[in-house]
Amino acid sequence: MYGNSHTSFLEGTLRNLIFQTKAPLNLVVRAEPASQFMYMHLERTIKNVQDWAAWHVDPDYVILQEQSGIPTWWGGKDDFLLNYTKSENSFAAMTYLIKNNTRAEAAIYFTFIHFMENPEHASIFYKNLNTGIRRYASKCEGNMQKHVPVVPVGPVFEYFRRGNPDWFKKLYDTDERHFSKYGSYLTACVFISTFTKIRMTGKWVPDEDDEFYGKLQTASDYVVFKTHDPWKPSLSRFEFIYEKIFGPRKLHLDQKQYEEYLRNSIYMDKIDPSFSTFGVGIALALVLMVIYAQSK
Repeated sequence: MYGNSHTSFLEGTLRNLIFQTKAPLNLVVRAEPASQFMYMHLERTIKNVQDWAAWHVDPDYVILQEQSGIPTWWGGKDDFLLNYTKSENSFAAMTYLIKNNTRAEAAIYFTFIHFMENPEHASIFYKNLNTGIRRYASKCEGNMQKHVPVVPVGPVFEYFRRGNPDWFKKLYDTDERHFSKYGSYLTACVFISTFTKIRMTGKWVPDEDDEFYGKLQTASDYVVFKTHDPWKPSLSRFEFIYEKIFGPRKLHLDQKQYEEYLRNSIYMDKIDPSFSTFGVGIALALVLMVIYAQSK
């Protein structure tokens, strides 16, 4: 697992729950609690590619986690778009390194929004985070990996937010950015179910007299196995039909593509604002208008 505080603060709870449930998982964590971006992990990985931990533990999955705010900046401008672009390409570059040096699959830890009292603001934050994470997964797939599983922690938090605001607040620590003991336990449940297919309802809880843990287990199982199956391929209709006719697309690692990921991540220090999502959309609209006018 590579990430920041959302990963490092989870480690103790996740290790304990793995032990208590006898889940067949061996956890290796490489995370820092203070503002670690994915491009920083990428830089360290490149510098230590020969002795990077993941090469030696022969992992089944390498899980990547970004700060919760950055994936929401996909539609921003200037520094926001710059940081999003660097992050998205860092995920892709890390996936290339994972596939090139191990037999592992890359996976993404879908974190949760900051706690917000205003439901409209919270809804917008979640929708933008969801879009950003899905874009990350798509970027990491391409020709490198057929399907990138997304650990749906954010969707479980959102399930509580929409269902019971009081319960939702209990998932957060006092800083309203990190999880409480409940949020940590819920996150650990989602991880174990994602990678082992074990249903958590009725499993070990830290306090048998606290009924809220049972609700966390139920919510985790509902989201992982019902609404946000991490293993369901997200094929477009075109891709589905194509694979039905021609078979699954062939995967390969492209060194030139990897170099482009690097140029747009750790070697990127500015971005042309004309390439913002909004700017590209306006440009395309103008082109279509001109073509339509000329055809009249």
